[in-house]
Amino acid sequence: QLGALFEIANLDKRDPAELLGVLLKTAEIDPNDAKWEIWKDLGQDTLNQRKN
Repeated sequence: QLGALFEIANLDKRDPAELLGVLLKTAEIDPNDAKWEIWKDLGQDTLNQRKN
């Protein structure tokens, strides 16, 4: 499932070290930061569009 998400985001061709770096830095963001809700909404919209 994670691989499919990277493919949907057009990140599947990136270097794994780059992706890990992005994930590590993102994990440092406070869980209560409003960015998480914005990103969740964006992701859900994209997944919903793919279903249709």
